Amino acid sequence: MQIIQTLQNLSARYEITVSLNNKTFNLYFYWSTREACWYFDVVDNADNNIINGIKIVPGIFLLRSHQAARQVIGGDFVLYDVNQSPQTSGVTFDNFGIRYLFEFATLDEMGAA
Repeated sequence: MQIIQTLQNLSARYEITVSLNNKTFNLYFYWSTREACWYFDVVDNADNNIINGIKIVPGIFLLRSHQAARQVIGGDFVLYDVNQSPQTSGVTFDNFGIRYLFEFATLDEMGAA
């Protein structure tokens, strides 16, 4: 699993560039004030949209119902609660990237999980 360093600069919208399976992708993160949650998009290095509007929730593979995107990216993303607390307060604007880490698992790693 690869931890993707999300920015905790109190910006409601930002982009980071990451290398996943030796391919470069841009990840766009944005906060929905109305829904009080984070979303993300994945774009390849040629600006082709791979997947858009994925709600970030902890404890599940986020692309589980998007097999084509999983194949292009070569894996899936999961949000991990470092507190591992059953009494979770949920992902907020302030704790994304601090309490909740955004991770990438390759298809091989997912098969072993």
